[in-house]
Amino acid sequence: NNVECSLGIDEAGRGPVLGPMIFGMAFWPTEMGKDIEKHGFDDSKALKEEERDRMHEDIVTNLSDRVGHGICILSAEHISCQMTRRSPVS
Repeated sequence: NNVECSLGIDEAGRGPVLGPMIFGMAFWPTEMGKDIEKHGFDDSKALKEEERDRMHEDIVTNLSDRVGHGICILSAEHISCQMTRRSPVS
């Protein structure tokens, strides 16, 4: 629709030795910025589990027509394999 959007991304994980890396993201029309701020979304490490659960429910129940979201899980094996490639990604 050619609507300018904002995107928030957060990650959790301790590296390929200890388990998977998990990325979560949400996106919304930029014009909703002030409304989004009212919901208190922040870095997941700055929030208690109950707050994260409430925010997820808020997105799914009250904002699903305006806020999209997604999750990506990278296994420890995938991370390790990418680290040993001849051409590093970063």
